Parts: sequence; C-alpha cells; structure tokens
Amino acid sequence: MTERIIDNELRLIPYYRNDEASLPWYQDLDVCRQVDNREKPYDVELLHRMYDYLTAHGDCYYIEYKGVLVGDVSLRENSEIAVVVCKEYQNQHIGRRCVLEMLKLAREKGMERVKANIYSFNGHLLGDFANMCEYCARNGLVKGLTIQERLQSVINSASIIRPMLPEPEDIEDPHGKEYAKFRTAAEQTNKALRTILTSMRKHYRVEEAPVRPQITRQYAYTV
Repeated sequence: MTERIIDNELRLIPYYRNDEASLPWYQDLDVCRQVDNREKPYDVELLHRMYDYLTAHGDCYYIEYKGVLVGDVSLRENSEIAVVVCKEYQNQHIGRRCVLEMLKLAREKGMERVKANIYSFNGHLLGDFANMCEYCARNGLVKGLTIQERLQSVINSASIIRPMLPEPEDIEDPHGKEYAKFRTAAEQTNKALRTILTSMRKHYRVEEAPVRPQITRQYAYTV
C-alpha cells in the first residue's frame, strides 16, 4: 500500500501509529456518537484496536490536507468506505474528495459495489450527491436496471459532471441545538433524498430545451 495523491491539497498516507494526531479526533464526543453511538471518548487502547482492525481487513489511510493530518479514510474488504474528518476541517469538500479516491481504489480492486459511511455530520455531501443524481437524470446519464446499478452510474460520472454542478445546500448539524434546527435539518435531508429517489426513476422525464424564436429580417426587393 502506497500513498495516494488526490490533488495539490490532499493526499492519503498509509496508516502508521500516530496517537498524537489521531487520538484527539476520537476524543471528540460528537465523532464518538456518530461513529459508535457512544457517549465516552476513545482511549489509546480502543484507538489501536480500531486501527488494527481496519488495517487487517482492508486499506486505511490518514488524510493529509495542506500538510496537516485531519482525519482518516478506509476501504474494507466488505467494500465499505468510512471517512472521519475532524471538526476544524469540515465543510471544505475533504470527505467528498476522499470518497471519490476510495471509489477509484475500489475499482482497482475489482469491487462492483461499495457503501460509504461519512462520519461527522455532512449534509453538504448529501446535497452534492442529490445534485449529481438530478444532473445525470436530466441529461440521460443514469444507466442500469436496478437502483444499485443506477446509483453506481451516477458515482461513475461524478468526476466528469462535478464542474457543471451548483454549490450544494449545506445542512447544519442539529446535534445539541433547539428543536427548530432539527426540523430544518430533517426537511433539508428529506428534500435531498426525494431528489435522489426521483432521479433514479426509470422513466424520469427529461425536459426539452426551450424553443427560441428565430430572428428573421424581411427584405423588400424591387424588380
């Protein structure tokens, strides 16, 4: 396993023991709740057991962003992708870019399907995927008979279509906030999920381009 260069900001470094960098990520209670649904932070022993399991059952990398380790990403033998990005570096498209790199790795390994766990609340990623699904549906890029095949066809087109997509709506993490925040997050999440499911319909209606009236000039000829 070697390091993987994603772009001029991001690279993935094969896992090695680095408790000084990684332990603080898993002592954040929000991350602990999202990863393991636990109310206690990790200690060094639990951290080592987790990383030992990930490295024994797949590929595990540190995420380096602009020279700083900011999280980890793994692809397990069961085709499961997991990403953790520390709070200070969220909402900078780091998790999304790492997932796309793991999809490349999955294809290199001959995996036909993958599933992803994006740890740390990331409504930004959900909105981004909804935009991708809608774009692919409108442009006839969704392929396949099953829902899994059709979703995978969107993932396969991601790197090509991303420059054409609008900035996704960010869904604020409602954890620990008032009820109104939960309601807003739920409505935004449901909206994104409806967009994804609607885009996966086999008979999605592709809108025709608007007809523009031709500009004509009338000429008078004298014979």
